Amino acid sequence: MNITDDPKKMKMSINNESANFSKITEEEAEKYKLETKAYYDPDFFVGEWKSDVATESPLKIIKEGEKYYYLSEFLEKKQLSYDSYDVGICRYP
Repeated sequence: MNITDDPKKMKMSINNESANFSKITEEEAEKYKLETKAYYDPDFFVGEWKSDVATESPLKIIKEGEKYYYLSEFLEKKQLSYDSYDVGICRYP
């Protein structure tokens, strides 16, 4: 990690890759957390998702009550769990 001339900025480098960071206020951090939480709404996934591969069937995700399901010709209906604490990953057991 390297601190730059600006005391509110630093740069991190790993394996020839780098990222720049800026110090933010607690209010800005709370705002970003709320925006991120809203973005990872599991209802976003409900619907039919078409694959870029022409031979693949679309993915179908439905919601029944408070539960989400993945529908497939081969797997039939599998319940999905939504990890809202982490990064909003939708997965099935």
